[in-house]
Amino acid sequence: MKIITSFSPTRIDAQKRALETWKKYNIPIQAVQCMGENYALQFVSDIIWVQPNIHWSKRTPSIVDMFPDEPAIIINSDIEMEESDLSRWEYKPNELKIGLRTDYIPNEPTVQLNKYGIDIFSFHPEMKEVLRNPLWALGIPGWDYWYVYKLYCAGYMVKFYNDQIMHEAHKEQWLMHDHVRCCKLLEWEFGLTASEISQQLQEITHRSNIPRQRPMA
Repeated sequence: MKIITSFSPTRIDAQKRALETWKKYNIPIQAVQCMGENYALQFVSDIIWVQPNIHWSKRTPSIVDMFPDEPAIIINSDIEMEESDLSRWEYKPNELKIGLRTDYIPNEPTVQLNKYGIDIFSFHPEMKEVLRNPLWALGIPGWDYWYVYKLYCAGYMVKFYNDQIMHEAHKEQWLMHDHVRCCKLLEWEFGLTASEISQQLQEITHRSNIPRQRPMA
């Protein structure tokens, strides 16, 4: 098993903190980056260089370029993992495991389980046949909904974890037209609005009772 991510040119310190929490597991950490994103070399040396996905406002690789030929954990680059080992993420047939983040603000006591986002995803090569849409990319608005809902509709059992997964809260970094495009793609593919998919995923992950949230930062 390995960890797969894609680093951003912003929030460098937050990503370095996250990376340090992954290193304790002593498994390979591999980044998939668009050509020319040499800033990623400050994080890891194991990098796969790919052409950028041209459908979004920021440079990002297509999700199909992220998939290795072995079991992996795909994780957003600023997610801190506090668990002592990764045994709960071990592959089981026809099972998707996901991680739900808890947001925090440095030096403040308030933390909150995020009502909407999903930030860690198990992957196995058998999933490639389901996840073949190259329009999607790691980190874009709605990609987490698409990844989980696509496998859920294909019959995968969704198992979720909502502890020991931390994230420093920050302001939205994507443009509104990226969100609009995401909503249209989800509705085109599934015949449901993004809101309807979000509600289903909140029910699956037992977050329906969490009050509607405003960003912490």
